[in-house]
Amino acid sequence: MTSEKAAAEFIERMGLAAEAEGMPRIAARLFAFMLIDGGPRTADEIADQLQVSRGSVSTNTRLLERRGVVERFTRPGERQHYFRLTEDPLGRKFEQLPQHVRRWQAIVIDARKALPDEMSEAKDRLAEVEDFCEFALETAESNLRAWRERRKKKAGAD
Repeated sequence: MTSEKAAAEFIERMGLAAEAEGMPRIAARLFAFMLIDGGPRTADEIADQLQVSRGSVSTNTRLLERRGVVERFTRPGERQHYFRLTEDPLGRKFEQLPQHVRRWQAIVIDARKALPDEMSEAKDRLAEVEDFCEFALETAESNLRAWRERRKKKAGAD
């Protein structure tokens, strides 16, 4: 298999896997492309490589920027934007997990408190979700610390 074919297959498989999980296929393909290519790349270059519209690249780079995976920058004297992976894109994505869990947890807590006592079974299910959120927060923070330490050790070993 040629390197181009292997890269194209990886990019497409990442897109299909993300799509199967309800995420945007193009965003995952863009992320996979950046992992292979290394960047930086313009939106036009990305669109050409992925054979998608410039608008699709724009939409999905904004999504990946919000998730801390891709960053936009300019070069002095040039008007166009460039995109590249952020430092530790997976770690940065993982940093966002506690924010999402806390948001869900707050909604669940408010709902449980607002429900009348006669809805005790629903309140019990919501209490279980609250407990899961606490567990998820504890493990996410612990795992992120472990990931950062692992990266440090690997960087020191190189």
